[in-house]
Amino acid sequence: MMLGTGFIAAAGFAFVPIAANLRFGISLASTPFDRVIYGTLSIAADLMKIALPLMVVMLWRKANPIFAGAWAAFWLAAMIYSISAALGFAADTRSYTVASQDSSINSRKAWAAKIIRVENRLSRLGTPRPERVVEAEIDSFLRTPGTDDCKVINGPVTSEICPKVDRLRKELAAAKEAALLEADLLADRRALSKLPQTAAVADPQSATLNQITGIDEEAVRTIIESMIAALIEFGSALGFTLTILASCRSDAEQEAKASMELAQVTSHAERRLASKAGYPLEIANMSDDLVTRWALDRLDIVSTGMIQAEDAFRDFRDWCVSQHLQPLTPQMFGRRFTKVHAGMGGRKVRRKGRAYYEGAAFQNKSTLAARSAGDQELVAG
Repeated sequence: MMLGTGFIAAAGFAFVPIAANLRFGISLASTPFDRVIYGTLSIAADLMKIALPLMVVMLWRKANPIFAGAWAAFWLAAMIYSISAALGFAADTRSYTVASQDSSINSRKAWAAKIIRVENRLSRLGTPRPERVVEAEIDSFLRTPGTDDCKVINGPVTSEICPKVDRLRKELAAAKEAALLEADLLADRRALSKLPQTAAVADPQSATLNQITGIDEEAVRTIIESMIAALIEFGSALGFTLTILASCRSDAEQEAKASMELAQVTSHAERRLASKAGYPLEIANMSDDLVTRWALDRLDIVSTGMIQAEDAFRDFRDWCVSQHLQPLTPQMFGRRFTKVHAGMGGRKVRRKGRAYYEGAAFQNKSTLAARSAGDQELVAG
């Protein structure tokens, strides 16, 4: 499970720089042919960067230090190119992201400022009466005989009526202005709501690190870009190599453990052959393995012997019952006894659709009786 996760992570680390460096390499060219050249170079450098560490390890283990050193130098050159491409890609993408974020922030600030200005103008206008109400009142005054639409003040009627009409006309103008401002305010708020939400600053990460460390934001941004490039490049360059080496080490440890178990079983089997008939075999140092204990207690190593798989499991089950032990399932017994039997020098074969274990046989009744008597004497003693 862990190795599978490691291979998936290594594949992810390999894909990211290949795609990123390919994009950056293509961006360096101005013609289609040059883009092909730069793109091919980027892919080749990334593939060599991934494959060469494992080749260097293999050559070093085979005692070829000259070739290992040559491939290591080639890997270093590929790494330098890939890291420079990764730095360019990280700087380009982060700069674009920061600029885009800064543009969005400025857009939101501009709309917010306009909304505040409109709200202030509306506040200064107060709350004028509706336009139709003001117009109706103006019309009622102008219907007075002698006003002549209040074009000039030339008599007692105009002197009394026209100043009132002038005030109402000012109020009408304010009402019309308020209506226009309210329409603009509604449109501005709708436009602001459609803008994407943004942070307070264009690059919150750099701003936060600037506050914590006191380092200039541009320097912080450069450090972050370098860390991103180093992570993806070294992760892609060494991910597969480290995972494969860990897998090989795990397989070697499992093989060594299996060899030790088989050697232990073989050693006890040889002791049984060297022991006298009826002499109880010492198994105190054996690991608590039911199949191993049953095999040493119930079987003899006979080159011409053969035991049917079903008979072997049936005897194992009866033996567990007699020992007050919980037997294994047939499948688990078969897998375990195949390894134990192989350690004793035997092998599992199939004949006419049935499985057999060659090289072993059940102990005869006289031997079992002698062993039982010997065990009773030891207990009595």
